[in-house]
Amino acid sequence: MCDEELVRCPGCNNDFPPEDLTSKGLCPSCDELDTTPTSKECDHCGNPATTNICGTDLCDDCLDHYHY
Repeated sequence: MCDEELVRCPGCNNDFPPEDLTSKGLCPSCDELDTTPTSKECDHCGNPATTNICGTDLCDDCLDHYHY
């Protein structure tokens, strides 16, 4: 398969064959991620959480520096 046939997942920016993407246009791993915060506070600094990545609630500032 050549690179021209691959589609980029907007969640992780990796390329996949179109048939591997879900109906939302995401790879299966990104499709399973629920980014809704489970608490109102960031787990790192206590500011209001806006995103949940792999079980960690993060505010926008901490998300910019979070490595997963």
